[in-house]
Amino acid sequence: MTLIVSLTAQVSRAARRITAVASPMVMACSTVLSSGCSGDDPNEGGSVPEGAIALTDANNFTATAQLAPPVFDTAVGDVQIDWTSVTQNLLCHDVAPRVESVYLIRVELGTEQAVVDSILAGTLSGLPTKQFTFRVPDGAATSASLSNFMFGEVPIELGSEYFASDNETYLMLFSTGTSVRKGAQSMLFLNPTAASTVTQVTAETGCGMLTYSANLATLTPVQVPVAGPWVVDWSGAKRTGDGKPSPHNDIDRVLVGFYSGRDVAYIQENIFDIERDPQATLWEIQHQAGSGRSANLADAKAKHDGSAFAGFQTSEQGTWLLGLFCSTCTNPAPVFLTVIQPTG
Repeated sequence: MTLIVSLTAQVSRAARRITAVASPMVMACSTVLSSGCSGDDPNEGGSVPEGAIALTDANNFTATAQLAPPVFDTAVGDVQIDWTSVTQNLLCHDVAPRVESVYLIRVELGTEQAVVDSILAGTLSGLPTKQFTFRVPDGAATSASLSNFMFGEVPIELGSEYFASDNETYLMLFSTGTSVRKGAQSMLFLNPTAASTVTQVTAETGCGMLTYSANLATLTPVQVPVAGPWVVDWSGAKRTGDGKPSPHNDIDRVLVGFYSGRDVAYIQENIFDIERDPQATLWEIQHQAGSGRSANLADAKAKHDGSAFAGFQTSEQGTWLLGLFCSTCTNPAPVFLTVIQPTG
């Protein structure tokens, strides 16, 4: 036990970081290997329904992101991975209920820096990869050896799959889901090298790996009539906040929120918590992906008790937000987020 602790401390101190800065919210409308969030043809889609409130790129927020996963040099061969410390995710929220899957992704012909750049750009699916999985048993294990990972139903062959190479990069994801496309909580790089004797790695919590700033101050607010109708159409929102093609057909949730006593500056500073703010009242619509590019906000239900959306009439000071989400894209931020100005 003393030896394991010593080695863990050693590799934690030795871990270096690969950092990249880009204009997307990290993994916005993409996860590490997702190909289902590739963005629709911006020219597709019908006309805006009569009387609908058109959402456009001018209404959408923008953001910059920085991602810095740690890199651990290890020995070649079997390595023990411990994720006890993965208690918070990339958004600094508690991991709940627990890590259910751990993925080892071998990226061929891609450096660590290139992989991080691709994650931020949402294009890692374009790199040649091979994925190995460890499903955490019901006993909620918090560690596993690489030899426990599977390629489908076949155990990993460490000799041919985890080796020292200038051309191979090994990305490890800790997820609360059962698909690599959803639920990533933390990540790291493993670097097998003949010079290392390290066979124990302690993963770090996701909180602190991702930093980004959201800009909602310079967008054009969406004006909506207090008395309705409240049909919103996002056909004209061609781009996400990072400037990439919007995944129109993958949007599956619409969120309306009123943030009592909050201004835009506060929301920008606390963008990770727009669905956790104690001052927020939230309503949402579960929109069937691919069923169209509009939704009637009158169909929204309160997240806390399922009551119907009562409209934009309020005597309180605060900020109204409207967000569009893609749950299958492992999106830690909305695809579309804007400020609403009730009028009339």
